[in-house]
Amino acid sequence: MPHTLESLRKAMDSARKKCWKGTIKERRLASFWSYACKTNSCWLWTGAKSSFGYGIFGSNYKHISAHRFSWEIHRGKIKGNLQIDHLCRNPSCVNPDHLEPVTQRENILRGFGATALLARKTHCKYGHPLSGENLYLNKLGQRNCRRCRKRLFQEWKKEHPDYWKKRENACIP
Repeated sequence: MPHTLESLRKAMDSARKKCWKGTIKERRLASFWSYACKTNSCWLWTGAKSSFGYGIFGSNYKHISAHRFSWEIHRGKIKGNLQIDHLCRNPSCVNPDHLEPVTQRENILRGFGATALLARKTHCKYGHPLSGENLYLNKLGQRNCRRCRKRLFQEWKKEHPDYWKKRENACIP
């Protein structure tokens, strides 16, 4: 006799109830703590991880980040569109003392990606300051050194002397 989807679900639920004692919340917490390994500083996630090293935890048939779950069980709901930043810089850490809710912008700027490194630059590669009168913002909002930009333009003009002649003659009929 073929099994229906509903009969299989009932069988799975009854088997799960026999194996797991306690409420759903207690079972979820027990499952979470079975994957968290407490050390002197970080609480390392030993369960499944994303390709970036962040812990993944299954709860209510959904996968969520282990560090977000840890924050919510220790500190409460995460407000708004905030992300959880690892202050210890260890993506597998689930210690709530090492976590902080921040905006996406703040999280990116605290990191070590290209955006964060460029935002922290105070001088161009030739040592000119990227501030005050020497700071040039292009159309994309990127910061450039005015002195270097001017020097590069002068060099380009020397390499392309005919460019300006062509432009002047283009308007003459």
